[in-house]
Amino acid sequence: MPKKISSIILWSLIAAAFIGPGTITTASAAGASYQYDLMWALAFAVFACIVLQEASAKLSIQTSLELPALLGKLYPGKFSKSLIIAIGGSVILGCLAYEAGNMLGAISGIQLFTSFSTPWILTIITIGVAALLALGKPAIIGNFLSVIVALMGITFLYLVFQANHPWPLIAKGFTPSVPSGSLWMILGLVGTTVVPYNLFLGSGISKGQSIREMRIGLYISVILGGLISMAILINGSLLQGSFSFVNLAASLDAQLGSYGSLFLGLGLFAAGFSSAITAPFAAAIISRGIWTKNPANSFHLTWIIVLGGGFIFGISGLKPIPLIILAQATNGLILPLIAISLWLLVNHAQINNGKVASVRLNLSFLIVTSIAILLGMNQLWNLLAKWLDETIKPYLLIGVTGILLVFIFLKIKKIRLSR
Repeated sequence: MPKKISSIILWSLIAAAFIGPGTITTASAAGASYQYDLMWALAFAVFACIVLQEASAKLSIQTSLELPALLGKLYPGKFSKSLIIAIGGSVILGCLAYEAGNMLGAISGIQLFTSFSTPWILTIITIGVAALLALGKPAIIGNFLSVIVALMGITFLYLVFQANHPWPLIAKGFTPSVPSGSLWMILGLVGTTVVPYNLFLGSGISKGQSIREMRIGLYISVILGGLISMAILINGSLLQGSFSFVNLAASLDAQLGSYGSLFLGLGLFAAGFSSAITAPFAAAIISRGIWTKNPANSFHLTWIIVLGGGFIFGISGLKPIPLIILAQATNGLILPLIAISLWLLVNHAQINNGKVASVRLNLSFLIVTSIAILLGMNQLWNLLAKWLDETIKPYLLIGVTGILLVFIFLKIKKIRLSR
């Protein structure tokens, strides 16, 4: 297979990972609440995803080290191992917490146009995911997921072009604006696209590629994923009433006839099933990079635990709420921490043999890291606000972000001069 095509198929893992039931929910809700006004937020999310994913993959290609090992070089000393385990463990916990949601999302899609019972569908999904993960080969998984991503793309784009949408208003939505009450929705759209575990996943699958091959595969897959997310937002603008998959299906049926439910169900199934594969796969790659004494055992044991946890929560009917809350809190810290770490890594003269980031790349990281910090503080504050019954002031978020950026600039200045 030509290397360019095989790279695109391999990197479809990233698109499959961030387009899950959570993305469909968030993007659809954004369309229902604000019509097309937040299209620009998804465009920015794609930009941020490319900046961070490319940095993670490029560092791994240049140094032949995966992200956990690179973090070990960035934070040396006795504290390093504990920090890496804390970061990796938190991301793995997030994968476990959301795996049940991925599976239940796939089931919701099937049940929009069939009457199959949840236990049967869940069992079949679990067996299918386990069979793919048992192979443990990114290329095989990528081949399968490229078909799933293509199915999602065709499904949601078909729905867009079949309905009557005002294209001039859609184009206007790419002009940045913040409608009243939309700030947290904007952060949510970015957060559901820039996923922490994808950075570890991208680092793990980039081995054996050239930087050029990686860029071709990464850019095309992430942009395709962004287009699918935008199509979901546009379809969400048709929603009447409160958000649910059933209500969204009814709105699409009103526009397209019974085919609306069918195509939404297929797209939702594809999103849930693909994320049900990538979540345990990414967790396994992270585990392999942290516990290096027996990486093969770490890899297989981790995906079995994550997949098994999702199956148990799904079959029991229990909602993994405590785990999801904990995952939200930890990932609120993890995303900005990883963004800051990648920014430092691309400027670290010793790790990169004197090749440090350009002004353009540093500017990109400044924008993306600032948003990541705001995202993290927003997630954590939302959890605290429920307990304290308080609301956060925007100037506090901006002030804390500014202080952190000053410290980052001072650190970058120091490590760029190290040889």
